[in-house]
Amino acid sequence: MVLPLHDRILDSIEAYFGLSPQMLTLSVEVSQPELDQRVIRLSLKAARERVADPAVPAGIKDAIWSALVRLASEAKDPWDTAVIWMMVPGLRRICRRCRRYGSPLDSSELESEAVAGFVEVLHVADPNRPALGSWLWWTTYRHVQEASARARAETPTADIELLGSLRAYGYDDSTSSQTVVRLVRDDVPVVDESAAAGSALEGERLGALAHRLGLDRALHLPGGSTERAA
Repeated sequence: MVLPLHDRILDSIEAYFGLSPQMLTLSVEVSQPELDQRVIRLSLKAARERVADPAVPAGIKDAIWSALVRLASEAKDPWDTAVIWMMVPGLRRICRRCRRYGSPLDSSELESEAVAGFVEVLHVADPNRPALGSWLWWTTYRHVQEASARARAETPTADIELLGSLRAYGYDDSTSSQTVVRLVRDDVPVVDESAAAGSALEGERLGALAHRLGLDRALHLPGGSTERAA
């Protein structure tokens, strides 16, 4: 099965899970602290529903996350992808929160940072940590916050350097409403990049992130290349 890569990485993960027979059959064994550690088996879909349900006791949610973190660490494929799918609703909340607090990153960039941050957090997560689910969310949130802070600090410097370079080439920024994003020699006309080129670059960035996380294999993307949904 070849799955097109969506513009947003969280949509790609959701689509892959929904269309992959292997993912649909996954289940996890979870102990229930309030029932003397009795073990139950939940489908991954049921497990995600319980994690999102505010009425479910925190102990059960942490038991689910503990089992998933352990499986992702020990069994790897397909659990390394499955645990990201489990956190997708939480990652979306992180992105919305960061946008609400003025992150300079766009939605696609925030999602990429959220997935990359969550993967890093998983590598150091202790399955036996108390309040594991909350720790996973807040540690990932701080990662995205830090990425937003770096982008905010870098943007003014980049803008100043760009403007200085443009003026050195005799460019009058007061006569143009569009940002010139590519500099060329003074004997060659300066041309604005098209919206299509920007879209292609975004696709390449998402493909590179998928390759970095190992998702290009899961999504059948050779070398991190992208296939757009029609």
